[in-house]
Amino acid sequence: MAKISLQDLLLSDRLRKSVDDLVSQSSAVEVLSYILGRPKLYEWALTVGALSEDVLRSQMPPLPDEELRKVNADHSPELFLWTGLSDIHAFLGVIETYGGLELNARKSWLDFGCGCGRLLRFVDTSVVDVHGVDVNARHIEWCRLHLPSMRFLVNAPLPPLQYESGKFDAIWAFSVFSHLSPRASELWRSELARVLSPGGILLITLHGETALAKVRSSPDLAERVGWSPGHIERVSQELAHWGYSYVKYELTSLLAAQAGDDYGLSYVSKGHVYEVWCSDSFDILEYREGGLRGWQDLLVLRRR
Repeated sequence: MAKISLQDLLLSDRLRKSVDDLVSQSSAVEVLSYILGRPKLYEWALTVGALSEDVLRSQMPPLPDEELRKVNADHSPELFLWTGLSDIHAFLGVIETYGGLELNARKSWLDFGCGCGRLLRFVDTSVVDVHGVDVNARHIEWCRLHLPSMRFLVNAPLPPLQYESGKFDAIWAFSVFSHLSPRASELWRSELARVLSPGGILLITLHGETALAKVRSSPDLAERVGWSPGHIERVSQELAHWGYSYVKYELTSLLAAQAGDDYGLSYVSKGHVYEVWCSDSFDILEYREGGLRGWQDLLVLRRR
């Protein structure tokens, strides 16, 4: 059975043609094409180009307002779009490596913690059923309005999800388990195992030792992400002793996240994942330290 490249799901034929037309009509875009090459030019078209070129912007979903963007990403339009494209590109690359997509077998995917569709806005749903869930009802409201070819649900801070067992062929959770308490993390791993089909792929990003090393070596970065010296020292000690650390958000941050009363910043070591997260439900296929833009670790699991 033939397989398609999942990267093709990020660029519709219509948008591809619009980019090609711009190259022929605009000297500036033509030069950009020579500098970047066609693959990178398409990346430009989906991100920065969509902000500056009307013909590209008209084919993309609108930008969420700044208040929604800053909940789960850099709020600047350029970085919001580029990081979303970069992250979904990475996830689809992993799915392609371990699962792929057959032309005659329609698949179902779930973005667990989809936010305001930062990743999903780029996916062409013509050959795959795409679902998103999030605890923030405002995010789901925005997604339902502006990403109508996909299906969205609000989930509670703790399981269950409103899906039948084995529904999804692939699930990704970007920067969700990096905020869950150990108890919530265990409950959600079990629940995602329930709704994932046998052989399905689960992608999880985590704050690990890579992220901690980065903020320890860069006071500017630590200040930008809000990790105080005391916070970093506490996390370092707990990771060294137990392999995990969880720091609950203060009330102001809890209200902004709208993710329940038990939500914060969670850290886990690679060794702890292999020792504690292994279960009857999953095989660990890969653990990429700093696997997502050199910041969060990327864990790849397969449902047994």
